[in-house]
Amino acid sequence: MVCGVNGAGKTTSIAKLAHLLKSQGKSVVLGAGDTFRAAAVEQLTIWSQRLGVEIVKGDDRAHPASVAYKAVEQTLLSGADICIVDTAGRLQTQQNLMAELTKIQGAIRKQIPAAPHEVLLVLDATTGQNGISQASKFTEVVDCTGIVLAKLDGTAKGGVVVAIRQQVGLPVKYVGVGEQPEDWALFNSREFVDALFLEITA
Repeated sequence: MVCGVNGAGKTTSIAKLAHLLKSQGKSVVLGAGDTFRAAAVEQLTIWSQRLGVEIVKGDDRAHPASVAYKAVEQTLLSGADICIVDTAGRLQTQQNLMAELTKIQGAIRKQIPAAPHEVLLVLDATTGQNGISQASKFTEVVDCTGIVLAKLDGTAKGGVVVAIRQQVGLPVKYVGVGEQPEDWALFNSREFVDALFLEITA
């Protein structure tokens, strides 16, 4: 399950994760759970076609929890290895939309009680101290397991993840460093810290 605020880079991050998993020989099903933004479903559909992975979509304005349910159902039926469920962007202060995330998680658990096995919070690397609030609130609602640090290219430093790790306990798992599916890597703490110090001393 992938969540985050509007514009953080969730859809592109999902495509990159799907590309990585497929390169490892795993079969992937995408769940287009951002049902309130037609462009998001369209974008994810285009990525699924490019990557050669299956996608499950709901009817127009379908509840995202029903799409998540269908996506997991299809994953089990097809015997695929991984299901990645997208969710609409939302501010951590929007209580009704945050509660919707809990419903999506509940729909997934109706079929696989221990799921979702990963709940990734996509965080824009240019985010400042507000990132701590995002990490805290999303983790409260859906038990996030890790951060995807997106847009870590150009001038972005992403230093807020140090404070997030200290205060929320949430680790960074992946980093996105460009627009292409290949622009994606497992987080390396030593390289990240070295880069931060280079920026400070430059």
